[in-house]
Amino acid sequence: RLGVPSPEVARRLLHLLSEESLSVRRAAAAALATVAEPGQLPGLRTLIRSEPRLTEDAPTWVSLITARARLGDEAAREALWRLAREDQAESWRAAVGLAQIGDPRAVEPNVRLLRAREWSVKLQAIHALATLRSAAGIPGLRERLRDRTPAVREAAARTRSWRSDAVASMSP
Repeated sequence: RLGVPSPEVARRLLHLLSEESLSVRRAAAAALATVAEPGQLPGLRTLIRSEPRLTEDAPTWVSLITARARLGDEAAREALWRLAREDQAESWRAAVGLAQIGDPRAVEPNVRLLRAREWSVKLQAIHALATLRSAAGIPGLRERLRDRTPAVREAAARTRSWRSDAVASMSP
């Protein structure tokens, strides 16, 4: 049910943001970034202002910014863009969040993340670039076909079909 936007699911997720458990709040914020409904933006803003714990945990905070951006909050979209361009621990989350909302500016920071030390960050960048389907990501994805981590190589290889389509569309 979480993959399909639903007002009821989003309402429940908003409620879970007030839970004591950090892992529950993180999971709810991450899910909300993908299923929130446009009419819930005012409630989300109010909740963020009234629940200080939501701004104290960086992963939760970036997910909530992504949710707000997905709902049309331009200030949140710009905040994601600024964070994605920085070299901070949570910048990768912002770059992936930009891709989640379909912002074409997400290509450059996600291409940069393909060179991250952590294989899990590289995987997130590969998935983000696959979502965006931009030809600009192809050279970096090709490099990851030779990555030392099997999961990264496999994820890069799975992008082959859309990469072929992107290259074909660039031909005269």
